[in-house]
Amino acid sequence: YLVGFYVNCGFSVTRLSLVVHGEDPWFELELDCEAVDAFTSEAYQGNPAAVVLLSPAAFHNKEASEWMQRVAIENNLSETAYVAPRAPTAETPENTLEYDLRWFTPAAEVKLCGHATLSAAFALHDTKQATASQNLHFYTLSGVLVCRFEVQSDTQKLLVLMDFPEQPAKPVGPSTSLDEVASALGIPSDAIIEAKQATTDLLVRVSPETFATVKPNFVLLSQTDVRGFTVTAQMPNDNTSGVDIQSRFFAPRVGINEDPVTGSTHCALGPYWGPLLKKTTIRAQQFTPIRGGYLTLDLVSAGQGRVLLKGEGLVVLRGKLTSSPGGVSL
Repeated sequence: YLVGFYVNCGFSVTRLSLVVHGEDPWFELELDCEAVDAFTSEAYQGNPAAVVLLSPAAFHNKEASEWMQRVAIENNLSETAYVAPRAPTAETPENTLEYDLRWFTPAAEVKLCGHATLSAAFALHDTKQATASQNLHFYTLSGVLVCRFEVQSDTQKLLVLMDFPEQPAKPVGPSTSLDEVASALGIPSDAIIEAKQATTDLLVRVSPETFATVKPNFVLLSQTDVRGFTVTAQMPNDNTSGVDIQSRFFAPRVGINEDPVTGSTHCALGPYWGPLLKKTTIRAQQFTPIRGGYLTLDLVSAGQGRVLLKGEGLVVLRGKLTSSPGGVSL
C-alpha cells in the first residue's frame, strides 16, 4: 500500500488531501527537519545546524544538489545537513547504522563539517532512528566518518564522539601575505606568532592578549584566496575553566562571516596544539561575541592520522519540509 511505502521512506502523513482521483484519496506528505545546537547543552548557544532526514531515493535524485542548496539558503544557517539511510551489506560492522551525508552552506556544498555531523547524529537519536548503543557510519565527500554515542556517568548527558581525519598544518605558501592577513583581522603584523596552511584554511596563532582584540574586516577577508581563517591562542595564564585553547573562525568567502563552533577546524587545531602543549587530550572553546561552545580533542584514541572530537548537542526545533528534490510538492 502506497501510504506504508512512503512512511517507510521517511515521510509522515499530515492529513487526507482535498484532491481525490477516482476512488483512492491522495495524501499530503512531509520531510522531517530539525535544528540542533552543536557543542553545547544550553539552548541557543553552540553552533546551530539544520538536519533534513531523507529517503535514499530523494537523496540520490538527479535534482537533489540544487534542491539541497535552495533549502540551505532558506534555512540561512551556516550549514544544513542531509541524511539518508544506506542498506546494510556483508561488510557493515555489527551494531552499526550507515548513512549518506552531505553538507551545504547558503553559498556552496562543503566537503567536511563537524558541527553538522554531530547535529545529524543527535537528530537521528532524537527521531528514534538510532540508539545510544549504536555506532553511525556517515558516507561523505571526505570519506567514511565514524560516530558513536557516550553517556556521561555523572550527569547522564548524551555526547557524540566523532572520528575525523586530522588536517596537518603546513607552511604557508609564498602568495600568502601575512601583512594583508593581519590587516584583515584588525591586528598588527608582528602580533602573528605563527601562520600555517590547513587544507584550504589558514591557521593564525596569536597571544591571548591579541586574541581579545581581533576585529575582522569581512570584506578584506572575502577578497583573499583563503576559504577560512582560524585565529587561535592559548588560554590566559589566569584561566581556571579547564579549557586549554580558544579560537574564532571566519569564512566570508563561503557565506559565513563567523562560525560559532567549527568542529572541522579542530582537526587541524588538535594536531597543531598537541605538541606545543605536550598534551594528547585538549579542551577547546570557540566563541563569537554572541554565542559559542566547547569540545574535547582526543589525539590518541582514534589512531594515527585521526582526531576524536567529543561534544554535546541539543535539539531546539522540530519541523517539516513540504517540498522534495525535483520540486515535487509533498
